[in-house]
Amino acid sequence: MKKYENISGLFTAIYSISFLSIAAILNALLSFGTQILLAKNLTPNDLGVFSAALSSVVILVPLSGFGLAHFWLKAYGEEKFNSARWLKSSYLLMATTSSLAMLAIWTWSYFDISGSILQILSICIIGQAIIEILGAKYQIEGKYGYLSIISLFQNLLRFLMVCSLLICCKDLFNLTNIAFSYAISAAIIICFSSFELKRFSKNLSKSYCETVVNQDDAVKAVAIKTSRLYRKTWPFALATCFQLIYYQSDIIMIKLLHSPAEAGYYNVAFVIIAATYILPNTIFQRYLLPKVHHWSKHDAIKLRQVFRYGVQSMSIIGFIVMVGLNIFSTDLILIVFGEQYHNSIDPLNILAFAAPFTYVSYSVGVLLMTADNIKTKMFYMGLTALFNIVANLFMIPKYGANGAAITTALSAVLLLFLYFIGVKRNFNGATWGKR
Repeated sequence: MKKYENISGLFTAIYSISFLSIAAILNALLSFGTQILLAKNLTPNDLGVFSAALSSVVILVPLSGFGLAHFWLKAYGEEKFNSARWLKSSYLLMATTSSLAMLAIWTWSYFDISGSILQILSICIIGQAIIEILGAKYQIEGKYGYLSIISLFQNLLRFLMVCSLLICCKDLFNLTNIAFSYAISAAIIICFSSFELKRFSKNLSKSYCETVVNQDDAVKAVAIKTSRLYRKTWPFALATCFQLIYYQSDIIMIKLLHSPAEAGYYNVAFVIIAATYILPNTIFQRYLLPKVHHWSKHDAIKLRQVFRYGVQSMSIIGFIVMVGLNIFSTDLILIVFGEQYHNSIDPLNILAFAAPFTYVSYSVGVLLMTADNIKTKMFYMGLTALFNIVANLFMIPKYGANGAAITTALSAVLLLFLYFIGVKRNFNGATWGKR
């Protein structure tokens, strides 16, 4: 009987991962298609300005969401319906941090040449943060179909808005109107997600009250102080922020330290390499993360298996991706983006060398999000972000996009090395379920 249950569980896992992967591929194609439309109809200089502005907004998303999505997954994995007690304070915390994030981007806009673009795109901070929260909701509920749809929703809206702008008002296809297209997409997502989260809160709180005998205690327990939640979520928020700094700040720094056009070249390479990370992100962040939180507390042997098989499989796949990109990078860029982005070829070839290290980092890093290990992960990501910024200060002025690509590749190597140190120090024999 147990054998059949294992086989059934394996097929369920394969089905869920396949479904999420297909959706993630479609999502990447939509994002890729939007970038192609922008690249084909904007100069490298304008593309660099817009990409830098969007990256500035994305870097502030962790401040808006403040690690709530990751904390919800951890809380539910450990507490199940008892996690409902965190909901009210979660929304209060998000309202506060979102206001601070908006204030930060508007303040920065007065010192940046693309200030008006930043102001228009600022609503995307809340849109992206609430998508992550809604994604966590669907992961908790095991609704991977809905998770796939909401993941597609944002890029589908952006793609349709940009297409409509090109078809109906090509003469008005400029950075301001493109930014408005992104902002309208974010506003639609915020309205839809708010309705879904309200329904989720009601259902989860009802399930929680049904699990306790004393209903008065249940009502009291739901209202946990926001300050207590803050102490739980800030490591997740900082870890995500550090990740975005060493992953996306390159575009901003290239624009500031070299030129917007060079930032445009790097953005094209970045879009391509980011699309190749669909598989590890889907497996470890979308499908396995809620389960890993549960296994870390209740099934250490399963946790060890996930680590071992994850490292082996991601090493092989990452190597294949690296080789493939180096072989086809020239044709891919020239055919898809055009001759004007020829200077994106070398950065892409350099970024490709980071693929095996980044793939394995997904499988190793997910372990450091369990229990109290997130602070260790946050520290390692902070070191990597610091290295990335300092190295870019030297590399970008001299080598432009190529220098940023080299720094990013070295950051990937450093991060994986630190992750392995963290796993070795924080997971002993008992944790791994050795007998």
